[in-house]
Amino acid sequence: DSIRKMPVTIDLHKKYPTYEKIILAAGRLTREKNFPLAIRAMRRIVKAYPRALLVIAGSGPEKRAIIRAARRSDVAANIALEGSVPLATLVSYYKTADVYLLTSEYEGYGRTLIEAAAAGCPIVSTDVGAAEEIKGAYIVPVGDRKAIVDALVRQLALPRRAPQLPPLPSR
Repeated sequence: DSIRKMPVTIDLHKKYPTYEKIILAAGRLTREKNFPLAIRAMRRIVKAYPRALLVIAGSGPEKRAIIRAARRSDVAANIALEGSVPLATLVSYYKTADVYLLTSEYEGYGRTLIEAAAAGCPIVSTDVGAAEEIKGAYIVPVGDRKAIVDALVRQLALPRRAPQLPPLPSR
């Protein structure tokens, strides 16, 4: 409930105005989260949506490897590495992204899935943790880049949701 009530303080579409479609991936930068799979998927996403952006929020031991993978890819201009962000900022990101992407190989539960769902963000996730319990989420097999791309393309084709802006101050 607290996530639903948090106001939007940063709109990803305003932060990155040259991009039309924004895919958010967040979590600890560890091997099992498989962020390189998200980067590889962007190669195909950019063919369908040249002005798509993958925003990766998080920090961890695989940070350098993920930075290298992003820089080496032919879609480096379509990837933004945010580093660690506070929960209030992450909630704004969930609320203003076009889709949340989870590419994990396994999850005990999947806290970011629950946060994204609570914020009303559409979800594409590998079949891990609590993913199958989230109504309306696209669930794909672990490691299946084609299925991830297909689900992202379907989701990105839908009209963009309006972010939940804070109420205007009363006079």
